[in-house]
Amino acid sequence: MDRSCIVEWGVKRSLLEYMQRAGDLEVEVEGGAGFDADAGVTIPAVREPDGRVRFLGSVVLRAHQGALEVPIVDGEIADDVLSIADPAGEDGDRLALVALVAVPGNGEGAQRWTSRLAEDADALFRYNYVPRAAFEDVVVREA
Repeated sequence: MDRSCIVEWGVKRSLLEYMQRAGDLEVEVEGGAGFDADAGVTIPAVREPDGRVRFLGSVVLRAHQGALEVPIVDGEIADDVLSIADPAGEDGDRLALVALVAVPGNGEGAQRWTSRLAEDADALFRYNYVPRAAFEDVVVREA
């Protein structure tokens, strides 16, 4: 049986600050997701019986008249990777966005990972972050 949960991710502090300074930050949220400039994104999700966390909502961040876009769409956490629908791929293609390393001792009802930019995700950020660059922690809380 699927269990409801909430994914919280600060994305990358320097990226969010940069996008805000651009002066034209646009945030598109769907499916009950949210965005806070200080805290990052919150997205409702379900934990599948196999342990995979499938996002039910999405957040798209845009700046520089859309030249910089971070689409957290069709997200999922599985096999220590947070992946999204590949914006440059074909329908059904996925892009590993960040690699995850579990942080032990999170307490009941929550799971935390540190995150690092995945090997092929640097193009999404216009090569401003190199693969394995530290991003913010990802937390999944039971709803």
